[in-house]
Amino acid sequence: MSSTKDFADQVPVFHGSGWITWEPIMKAFLRTKGVWKYIDGLATVPTLGVIMDLEEAPSPPTMQEPIEPGPKEPESSSLAYDADLARYKQEWNEHRAAMATCYNHKTQADYIKAKADFDEGNDKALGYLSIKISRSLYHLLTESASESWTILKDQYSKTGAAQLYLDWIKLKEFYMSSSKPPADQISHLRSLLDRLSPHVILPESLKTLILLGSLPADWRQSFQTLLLTLDPAELKMQDCITRINEEYTRRLSTGEARPSRAPTPAAAAAGQQRFQQNPPPTHWQGRGGQQSRGRGGRGRGRGRSSATAPYWVPTQPQVHHQPQVIPAP
Repeated sequence: MSSTKDFADQVPVFHGSGWITWEPIMKAFLRTKGVWKYIDGLATVPTLGVIMDLEEAPSPPTMQEPIEPGPKEPESSSLAYDADLARYKQEWNEHRAAMATCYNHKTQADYIKAKADFDEGNDKALGYLSIKISRSLYHLLTESASESWTILKDQYSKTGAAQLYLDWIKLKEFYMSSSKPPADQISHLRSLLDRLSPHVILPESLKTLILLGSLPADWRQSFQTLLLTLDPAELKMQDCITRINEEYTRRLSTGEARPSRAPTPAAAAAGQQRFQQNPPPTHWQGRGGQQSRGRGGRGRGRGRSSATAPYWVPTQPQVHHQPQVIPAP
């Protein structure tokens, strides 16, 4: 339960931008809740069975006009219609009696239960979708979770030319750092490729070369042998990712790479406190004190201490010696 709650906290609120990044996270979250089938259309609205649809009910008779009017044909046509109407009423009574059987009642009960289950799942999916989008987008939601998702996707999944250009620049300037774990950096590279994939078709071999080209300089020598033994059509990005992770694990074991460790909050706070506090005060006293130096002493000036700290706090109240006045006899 707690893991699902933690995963829900990792799903950001969609404000109208970054659909390509937000969609797979939200889709995974809805799958963990078991309501994705109400959005992708796998769960459909239940309908009544054939028995409850009255498709087998008898059709009422119609009055047929004679082709060539004659003195006896209208009378015979009316008699035939009366016979058909009597037969129709009898068949209809039999049909209603058949619908009142236990089997039909069971079919109707199953339909009511299936409809209630579908409505509950649809409401849950719509609720999860509502709490993960901005309130400014609530006007796009309908009573159907599947229809609401389709409206959001049609409106925000389209990438403009400016955003496409920025993503391409980010992909060209992507470079992996040797001081960070490669898994997180590769995930960022995949997100850039996913943003471009609806508009720019990149073959698998080119994606693999982009990945290898972004490796740190001291890593490239390890993968040159791999490139010499493979055909360009055999380059698979997933295979290279596995080799990169293995190489990173090997470098950690041999000490060639060090795991990046973020400072703990306590250490960061202590460092910030040490940086902000003033230097320790010096024991400076005024003129005539024991620690002061007069003229001719080794001090740099009158009444200065040997310390060079920019701040000083007197430890004792300053005593100024006044000349003694002797009263006249």
